[in-house]
Amino acid sequence: MTTTIITPEVAKITYAYHADGAVEPYINFYPGIALDEYTYVTKLPLHSFSSDSDLNIAAGDVLSLSASKDDKILAKITTKSANRRINLKLDKCPVCGSKLIRFTPDGPGCCLNRSCGAQLYSNLLAFLATMGISLTGINGHIISSLVCRGKLTSIVDIFMLNYSDICDGCITESEARIFIQYIHSIRGHVTIDQLLKSLVIPGLKLEDIESIRNLFIINKFTLLDVQYLFDKSITSQYKGIDWTAWERFISIDANRELIVRLCAILYI
Repeated sequence: MTTTIITPEVAKITYAYHADGAVEPYINFYPGIALDEYTYVTKLPLHSFSSDSDLNIAAGDVLSLSASKDDKILAKITTKSANRRINLKLDKCPVCGSKLIRFTPDGPGCCLNRSCGAQLYSNLLAFLATMGISLTGINGHIISSLVCRGKLTSIVDIFMLNYSDICDGCITESEARIFIQYIHSIRGHVTIDQLLKSLVIPGLKLEDIESIRNLFIINKFTLLDVQYLFDKSITSQYKGIDWTAWERFISIDANRELIVRLCAILYI
């Protein structure tokens, strides 16, 4: 990128949600802007900008964009709009209002609420992929269709469907029935480590997940015993496991409820 200064107008602010709950704000421009002779963009993510940038912005602001000393973009507001200002260093999730956790000073905030509607699609894909469900072809089309039509409000809902919920004019009854059978085929075979990996819990290390799996094996626990992991008197006995990420995740009531419901369904 050259040091040429450009002055685009902000069209709007949008947000991208990732499977681990990371919320990444994007500044959208209209029309698109040329950062250099090879790079033409219509939006830029927060991590593109220097920490010295003025990012308390609103739609209608005119920015001065230039290359900063750290090879990022330096943004300064030259003309402010009268619209409501948005600080891109978010403290709360724009959709569910949960407090965002920030693991590094310049990193994106992370919404840990797995019942947040904005995360449903990415969470569902991560869950199914970890369970070994193919997301290609008709399966991917069915999942996208269900989310777009509001048929799913939680990961749990994927197990509550009947074929009529799935059929949408492009998906046949036969395809819907096969999909339901395919989804239910994983039940009864899921281990606690698979479940924990599928939830993409930020900060929960693979070695700790394996240790929790061994804890279940030694104590002959099943998924129905998952509530032992909610009990501090139990977890405090296993000091070789770093419970910090897990306890932070289950501090959200909606996450505890989701885990219990998933375990009940997947055990059978």
